[in-house]
Amino acid sequence: MKTIRSKMMLLSMLICTIMGIIWLSMSIFNQITVEKYNEILQRYLLMNQASEFSQSSLTSLNKYRMSPTLDALHVYESENNKLLLTKSEMNWLRNRNNSMLLENLQNMLDSQSQAMELAVRFQQDSDEENAAKQFDEATNISKYVSEATLKLISGEQMTYDEFYRIMIKRSSDINKMGFWTLALVSLLLLLFSYRFVNSVTEPILTLTQSARELSRGKFEKPIEIKSNDEMSFLAKTLDNMRLNVGNLIDEIQSKAQVEYDLHQHKLMLKESELKSLQSQINPHFLFNTLNMLSKEAYLAGAGKTSDLISSVAGMLRYNLRRMDSKVTLRDELEVLEEYLLIQKPDLGNEFRS
Repeated sequence: MKTIRSKMMLLSMLICTIMGIIWLSMSIFNQITVEKYNEILQRYLLMNQASEFSQSSLTSLNKYRMSPTLDALHVYESENNKLLLTKSEMNWLRNRNNSMLLENLQNMLDSQSQAMELAVRFQQDSDEENAAKQFDEATNISKYVSEATLKLISGEQMTYDEFYRIMIKRSSDINKMGFWTLALVSLLLLLFSYRFVNSVTEPILTLTQSARELSRGKFEKPIEIKSNDEMSFLAKTLDNMRLNVGNLIDEIQSKAQVEYDLHQHKLMLKESELKSLQSQINPHFLFNTLNMLSKEAYLAGAGKTSDLISSVAGMLRYNLRRMDSKVTLRDELEVLEEYLLIQKPDLGNEFRS
């Protein structure tokens, strides 16, 4: 299950990754550019060193001629060695555009070094004339070295002029690309952030609306959230609560209806019992009245009337019995005799005992 925390961490990692890629790309390009500029600068410095060491070696040689001491000789030899070292180091400057010019410059440096060595030897041999000639030759060669160095630097500038233009254009393109990349990344992050915010807020709104419906007593609509995080768990929990509360309310309503029906049944039963009691009271009252009339007729000397009333009272008593009670044959015969006694006055002579 993807949690909201994991989504936020994923968003942060995505932002960091994209920014890291952009930063790394810019850093690599800048590093390549700086290295190329350093290479060009080293080439210019090495070419300039050739001219400087050519001049410094002549200066140290002139000092040695003016004051031929051991220290002055050591200074000259150090400067000459630097000149020869620079000459050998200039091999890596060679390309298809400066091959001939660079070779001439190296030959001139070599010739200058040889002329200065000869001047030192003549100086040590006290041959001032030849020493001066070799010194003048070395001086002239040094001038040519300076001119060749300037031509070589000028050639380098022309060679790398296109490179400078390409680098400037590339820098401009990189800036534009960086701007549009940043704009695109910002747009993508905005869209991703919008989806992320919606994935959090929409379930919350759904839960809020569902809670509002539940508070109004509407338990029919299911709660569904299509996600795989804590919101889905909350939705399922709230939906289960909705079902449980709905079932509980249905159960309470069902029990209330049963209790209501039972109460109504009890009321009807009591009413029926009351009516039955009333129906029983009226026959008993009539039965007692008939017995009293029978006694009054007997006391008045009307025996037949008294017997007739007694027969009617006996039949009434028989009819007031419980319908499910057992009756003997004797009782049935006695009731039959009562019925015949009642019918005898109507039938007259047609009735026979």
